[in-house]
Amino acid sequence: LWIACALIGVFMGVIAFLLDILVEALSHIRWNLTQASMDVNPFLSWVVLVVFSLFYVFIAACLTMLVAPAALGSGVAEAMGMLNGVLYPDYISLKTLVVKFLGLSFAVAGGLAGGKEGPLVHMGSIVGFATAYLPLKIFNYFRNDSEKRKLMAAGIAAGVSAAFGAPIGGSLFAYEISKPNTFWSFSLTWKVFFASSISTFVLTILK
Repeated sequence: LWIACALIGVFMGVIAFLLDILVEALSHIRWNLTQASMDVNPFLSWVVLVVFSLFYVFIAACLTMLVAPAALGSGVAEAMGMLNGVLYPDYISLKTLVVKFLGLSFAVAGGLAGGKEGPLVHMGSIVGFATAYLPLKIFNYFRNDSEKRKLMAAGIAAGVSAAFGAPIGGSLFAYEISKPNTFWSFSLTWKVFFASSISTFVLTILK
């Protein structure tokens, strides 16, 4: 479980880093075109800003509604339900992860009042589950309901930790939303904290 948590932390640190890069790149494109059009006409620059914002949000909405509706919203409530035995169709899938990543990037770059904190919880859940299916024999042990929930808790903690740069906060958040469940143990707390620390460390090094 220590190895799996370390991998989850690395994956989430990389995902959070790539997310920051994409949001910054999209925002720069929008802002640079707005600034360039300012020299021509101030009203034109306002039009460019509005059009690009609407275009980004339109892409995010189309990706979510047409490709992966399960990516809608933050995903925190669904993560809580999954940890407590409620199954949500397509909540855990590679398609949902990709749409969540791209949709969040376009939505934030488009100027919507949203953040990456909740979506990183969802992405962490998917990464945690996916870790159990890595093509190595040692990961066969995790292919049962209880162990997958542990990996999901580690992914959630790593996601929150990458969003806020707070490993302890990520661990406590994962504990809080899985509190009614029976799979949590004191030893799992340390493993979840380890995943959170790795996630923050990798994100900081990459930045």
